[in-house]
Amino acid sequence: MIKRVHLGQGKAEEILNLPNLIEIQLNSYEKFLQLERLKNNKPLLNEGLESVFRDVFSSKL
Repeated sequence: MIKRVHLGQGKAEEILNLPNLIEIQLNSYEKFLQLERLKNNKPLLNEGLESVFRDVFSSKL
């Protein structure tokens, strides 16, 4: 026979503050699109999907 041990259910005394998940998502998307560089008329960085697009769709003259 297996003996069950009840450890109890503690009460959460501390409430955690959650980050603003929408703001995190929007900031991530803006970084992904490189919006800041576009607004300042700077060339896009060759990283992430930008790098993939440049490799796949590069003009081969």
